[in-house]
Amino acid sequence: MKKLTITALLLAWGIFLFAQGIYNDGAHIVSTSGSYWVVDNGDFTLTSLSASNLAQMANLTIMDDASLTLTPTSFLSVTGTLSNQSGNDGLVLDASTTASASLKQSSESVSATVKREFASWRSNHGWHFVSSPVGDQEISPGFVDINGAISDQVDFYRWSEPLDLWVNIKNLSSVYNQGSGEAYFSNDNSPVFVTGKGYLAAYASNTTKSFEGSLNNNSVDVSGLSKTEAAGFSGWNLVGNPFPCAIQWGLGTWSLNNVDDICQIYNEAQASYTVVSSGNDIIPSMNGFMVHASVNGASLTIPTDAQVHDATEWYKGTQAYTNGIVLRANDPEGQTAQTSVIRFNSEATPGYDSRFDSYFLAGYAPMFYSMAQEENYALNTLPEQTQDLVIPMGFVKNSSSDFYIELTQNMNDLQVYLIDKKMELVQKLNEGTYHFSSEENDDPDRFEIRFGIVGMEEPTSTPSFIQLWSNQNTIYMLNINQLEGKVSVINMYGQKVLETRLNREANQQINLDAPTGYYIVNVLTKNGVVNKKVYLK
Repeated sequence: MKKLTITALLLAWGIFLFAQGIYNDGAHIVSTSGSYWVVDNGDFTLTSLSASNLAQMANLTIMDDASLTLTPTSFLSVTGTLSNQSGNDGLVLDASTTASASLKQSSESVSATVKREFASWRSNHGWHFVSSPVGDQEISPGFVDINGAISDQVDFYRWSEPLDLWVNIKNLSSVYNQGSGEAYFSNDNSPVFVTGKGYLAAYASNTTKSFEGSLNNNSVDVSGLSKTEAAGFSGWNLVGNPFPCAIQWGLGTWSLNNVDDICQIYNEAQASYTVVSSGNDIIPSMNGFMVHASVNGASLTIPTDAQVHDATEWYKGTQAYTNGIVLRANDPEGQTAQTSVIRFNSEATPGYDSRFDSYFLAGYAPMFYSMAQEENYALNTLPEQTQDLVIPMGFVKNSSSDFYIELTQNMNDLQVYLIDKKMELVQKLNEGTYHFSSEENDDPDRFEIRFGIVGMEEPTSTPSFIQLWSNQNTIYMLNINQLEGKVSVINMYGQKVLETRLNREANQQINLDAPTGYYIVNVLTKNGVVNKKVYLK
């Protein structure tokens, strides 16, 4: 049957401004006093342009043998009664690689099919946090076949805080249920999604999965959140958005019972965790997120009034923070990145505050975090910012060797200095990124952040017009202004081991056959002199 697309251009005064109904091969939508019916074997597709230009109606009935499909860019709100008489296929929320259609409604027992696309696994990318927007959704065989051969091609896990590990659902022994706090199996002994819980999935190729059943429409209580003191990730529990639309952390009547005010969500694009704090931070539909329990037996309530229409992708968004700075350590080779947030609030203490801070969670990106009182932080909120404040920053490499640190947000125009204690160099991050190499045996306590140069010599960093870094026996030069000049490489005895020209190329490399050790690279241009200590091996 031919499909009819109803765009948001026709929705300017509510939705479906149809005086007589719209006919298509005998099918039509009819409207009376804000109520709408999809009738006569109608097969309709709804498209809206944005969350601010959404489709909204009082009541909607999808008649028997009719169907309504919402495209991945659609946002539909039904403020009254939603009735679907055609079963799961009568209401379909479609998906793309970045998002799913968004539906807000409050009716009981509304059957639907909600789709989610999963990008394929590759290297450190392709791990997805997922949760179910419908009740009693079985995991096998639709999401992974637990009776099939164990294979690296498909993996599906739940997180066990007491066991401190990801438990593969293909493990049908008692370990899958151990410490879960709730039954993970239905009456026929099939594993099911628990409403309000999160899971981890990876697939060998791009795939679309479907949740089918009654849409969750009530606030969800998640109990039995554990905190095991001996666990490496003590207190971290994976929960999930239970609705077919996004939710906003901190909006509405969230109830956090011994649960910290800050949560974290896995950023698929950066292969690391992103801090989510109260305000405008979004958790997309069908997305899991990590919460931190301060005591064993904590609980929370995910309320219906936290639901919002939002186009945030799975999860590739960047959060906006207030009153502080955001730093990011980038791994260009592996295309991963780790963000670290430092904020200031007069109500905070120098130690851990469950209202303001969040412990560090490691993903596949290089580990990059601030440190205070022997704890590592993804979000570190301090009482005040002063010129003599020193914030230790930890860094642990992943499988890559070359990295750079940048200042991605600076809310108060602070002067931010990064000190590399290994290389004895300073970079003013307001003026450019800091490129460096890292080895397996590097001390994690490598960097510091300062907001002034009190007690320090004037910065010896590389000026922004030339960036220098090294890897193995190669020196890399980023010459953004394509300047001419002279390059000298000097060993730690003051001996010149190489002299060459800066050749006006934006990117220039020098391969040096020299003993392992530290060297000074001196670049002389009309804009000034650059000196940078590098390590060659």
